[in-house]
Amino acid sequence: MNKIQVIGISVIACLILLISAGPNRSYCKTRVTVSGPFTDIGISQIGKQFDDIIQKNGVPIANAFAMTNISGYPIGEATLGVFPAFFVGVAAGAGLSNLDYFDSEKTVSRGVVPVGGINPVLYFGLGLSKDFDFIGKVFVYSDDFYLPEFKYESARLSALSFYSFGARARYCFLKEKKIIPGLLKFGGMNVSLGVDFLYGIIGFEGRQSYPLESVEVDTGTGPMVVDLDFEPDYTANLEWYIISLTPQIAAYVNILWVFNVYLGFAFPINFGSFNVNIDGKGEVTTDTAGYTGPDPVGSVSIKTSNEYAPMVVIPALVIGLELAIWKIYLSFETNVNLINREDINMQLAFRIQI
Repeated sequence: MNKIQVIGISVIACLILLISAGPNRSYCKTRVTVSGPFTDIGISQIGKQFDDIIQKNGVPIANAFAMTNISGYPIGEATLGVFPAFFVGVAAGAGLSNLDYFDSEKTVSRGVVPVGGINPVLYFGLGLSKDFDFIGKVFVYSDDFYLPEFKYESARLSALSFYSFGARARYCFLKEKKIIPGLLKFGGMNVSLGVDFLYGIIGFEGRQSYPLESVEVDTGTGPMVVDLDFEPDYTANLEWYIISLTPQIAAYVNILWVFNVYLGFAFPINFGSFNVNIDGKGEVTTDTAGYTGPDPVGSVSIKTSNEYAPMVVIPALVIGLELAIWKIYLSFETNVNLINREDINMQLAFRIQI
């Protein structure tokens, strides 16, 4: 068995392990504790309203972070060239989902909002031979170093840590070829395999007013439905980790020796989760006509814990454009989820190549 066969079998084994280990596990668990004239139906209505808004955005957020994780490698050339060719630069990626929110021709459920994550990295590459190169990325930030004094109306930042690592090996199997001298050149075609890891945690605390609609109460004269205003003191923690193994194939074209355009397909295989944990407690009030009970109505305590996993496999269309001026390169790339065409990432990078 030669080296290529060994590598092929190893890659297939990794794919099988990741797919089998990455079921779409998602759950949402909310516990509601109340004081006041709430019926059992009213208590379950409060819990359901919190569950619904988190559930509607949970899986899209996980998918957005999976798209965020695979960002950080925009490069418009099929190969870097022979050793010791190298580059170093900075890149920023943003994964987004629920983009139907902005489409006026589509109806979006109440509570669905655009969601996303960001991935700023230092990235670098090294040519190992005329056909084979390596690209890496890294970013580390921890609130152990510094926690920004961020306050916005009802929220104060209480935690912020972010870690991003990745590596991609590329092999150019179709060489460049001039099509129209001085105007158009086929830049080559390559296959690559990337491994990416993304972890982060963001914590907030504060006081927030939140409407609770159509909640049943009973003040002794029989059940009635009221609209409530809930103003809790809360703590919220968002935590995520994503591991992705991404095979990719791409073709490159050079126009006027300045513009590099590329098109390809990627198949990130993802394992990980996005977690939301919220604790909140406060009074509830109402101005519903006909209500004659106590004012405030009572108090509500919410404790919700949620976990959402991204799609195990996200087939993605890759489109990129690069401006090359001497040894300076400015790159833009986007990946689009071909299953729902709603999960995307957008990447911008600057590098110096030698």
